Parts: sequence; structure tokens; C-alpha cells
Amino acid sequence: MKPDVLILAGKNAVLEVYGVPVLRRLVMVAKKSGAGDIFCLYHPRHRESIRVISDLVPDSHCASFAEFVNGFEKLAGVWFKEDRDLIISWGNLVIDRLSLSNLINYRSDKPVLLENPGGGQNSPWMLKLPAVTFTTPRGLKNIVERAFFSDTLPDNIVEKSTVIYASPGLPYPVTEALDSVAEAEKRLLGTLGLQTAATDGFMARNFDRNISRFLSRRLVSTGLHPNWFTFFGMSIGLVGAWFLSRPDYIHRLLGSLLFLFCIMVDGVDGEIARLTLKDSTFGHYLDIITDNVVHAAVFVALPLGFYRETGNPLYLKCLWFLILGVAFAAFSAYYCIFRLEERYNRKTLEVFDKLASRDFAYLVAVLAVFNKLEWFLWGATVGSYVFGVVLWIIYFRFSPLTRGCSRV
Repeated sequence: MKPDVLILAGKNAVLEVYGVPVLRRLVMVAKKSGAGDIFCLYHPRHRESIRVISDLVPDSHCASFAEFVNGFEKLAGVWFKEDRDLIISWGNLVIDRLSLSNLINYRSDKPVLLENPGGGQNSPWMLKLPAVTFTTPRGLKNIVERAFFSDTLPDNIVEKSTVIYASPGLPYPVTEALDSVAEAEKRLLGTLGLQTAATDGFMARNFDRNISRFLSRRLVSTGLHPNWFTFFGMSIGLVGAWFLSRPDYIHRLLGSLLFLFCIMVDGVDGEIARLTLKDSTFGHYLDIITDNVVHAAVFVALPLGFYRETGNPLYLKCLWFLILGVAFAAFSAYYCIFRLEERYNRKTLEVFDKLASRDFAYLVAVLAVFNKLEWFLWGATVGSYVFGVVLWIIYFRFSPLTRGCSRV
């Protein structure tokens, strides 16, 4: 079962990071990371901090520290479950979802400390107890009291703990100090690439993400919903496809550059969504759909442009073969990679993830510069079928339905 989370909220918990109060951010990240129930303790003088999570955490899961101490036996009996681990965290800590997910899913019979890899002895921490029965109720009360008043842990807990590290620079405590919020935002921005590194192609990882983060840092303050940036990126790609359909070199060059720019800024919507915690299932699928719309438009535009230029009907035949090939490759990737990925070696899948990345936009731009886009057209037509066929060969090679069969 997923661990519960106990948050100790202080006066700094209402400071905003990317427009979201840090306490609310922590609760939302915990929920998105798969945590169990969330509880919150607050100082009586800072009850207003609870208002920012009133729609996320029920009143029965919030109490002042005085209520917690004076009625510990009764409160603990209601809040804490013997079969669940418990994560204790300060309410002003900024953490990314990847790091908190690692802590939530980390299996250990010992306490686990999530620390900043470069924080040294005074590193901010999150503590995960293997279960509330790990210690006596009095011991749990002592841990919470020490953390609440001095931000320290009992020596016996520290000595028994396994230390794991969060993303570089996190967790980070937001305080009233000058530039503390700006520093927290900078550190969160720096972790974005870690969440997509496994599926990004070489150019996306080493070049596109630098451009998208540069733009995201400046656009996140506009307050626009991430989906607007999704539609904006799609519009750039569709304009590029229209230019690619024109029958001359200049239009094709301009179209390829617009398509490349569309790919470069494709990550902006997702990055802003993660920074502002507005990511959703709808936004995820909207991004996938708009990406595929742009790809389809580009693949249709290329043979159409060459047909307009030469009048050769071969390009119209190529158009239909290319459309069928892309559809075949897309179906193969969906069925073999996304639905049945447990049947494959993970490294094999990562190779195909890279091959299916959008790095090909750079090849389109380079070939357009040298007026050789026909090479890409014929290569994509043949390559889409090869890609799909190879995926199915690997599928049948690793499928348990075929792997376990013996010849007779």
C-alpha cells in the first residue's frame, strides 16, 4: 500500500512558487505521485496556511500541533494505519514528482531519508518510516515534536536510516529570505529534463530542451493555460506544412524551418504544465493528438509539393503509400511498445523510443537547405514499413505465447 504523508506546515507554507502556494504544491505533488492519505499539522499562529489546501485535504485530516500533542493517542489512532508507511515532511519544501515518487516506491524495512544530494549535513530532508508500528506511539510523537520545533530527528532514527537522494538541488526549503522563491523556481526548472530524459532523442535532450526551458521560464508568468501553448505549437507546425506543400525551394525551406521550430518548442506546454501543476490526462492526450496532426500534415505536404512542382503522378502514389506506412508504424508502436512493453527488454524499447522521436525534424531542415527533401520522402516511405515490421518481429520474438512454444 502507498504510504501516508504527514506535513508540518509553518508560516512559509503560503509562499508561492510558480503561482502555487508551496504547501498546496507539496500536497498536489504527493497526490500525483501516488501517496495515500495526507495529514497536516500547523502552528496555531499560522492556521491561515491550511486554507490553501482546504479543497485538497479534509478538515478531519488537519490539526494544530497543540491538538496533536494533547490528544495524540486519540488522533494517532484515527490518522495512522499500522499497515502503511508514513512520510513526514515540512510544508515549505519544494520537491519534484520524480524524487517524491522514488521515495514513495522505495522498499525498505528501515527508515528512509530523502535528501538533497549536495546539501551536506544540514540537507533538507523527508523521512519515510516503514510503518507507524516501527516505533512506539510515544516514539512517533517524539519524532514529530523534534521535527516541528528544531527541524532535527532523534539520533537513533538517523543512525538506522537509509539515505536516498532527490534530484539535484531538491528538496529545497522556501523561506522569507530574499530570492528564496526565485531559487526554488530555478531548481524546479532544472529538474524538468530528468523527467523526459529516458524518451527524448539526442537532439531533443541536448538542444530542444534548452530552448523550451528558456521559453518556459519566461512564459510561465503569463498565466496562460498550458493547452494554449499546445495549440500555438500545432499552428506553427501546420503553417510549416502549408509551406512544404508549395512547389518551390524557398517555400519548402521556410516550411522545414517552421516545422523544426515547432519541434523545438514542443516541450513548452508540458514544462509549464508541470511547473504550475496543471498537467492532466486531457492535456497529455491533446499533446499527442496535435503532434500527430502536425506529422500527418507534413507527410502529406511533402509529396503534394513535389507533385505540384513536377506534375509526376508517382508522387501521388507515394503519398498514399506514405500515409499507410505511417499509420502502420504508429499502430505497431502503440500495440508493441505501449500496450505490451512488459514483454520486452527495456533497453530494446528505449532504442525504438529514440527512433520514434521527433529528431527527424533536423534531418528535414538539413535536406531542405540542400534541396534534397526527396531523399527524406522516399526514406520515410520505406522506413515506416521497415520500422513497423521490425517491431512485430521483436514482438513475436519476446512474446511469451511464442517464446514458450517448442517445435514438434
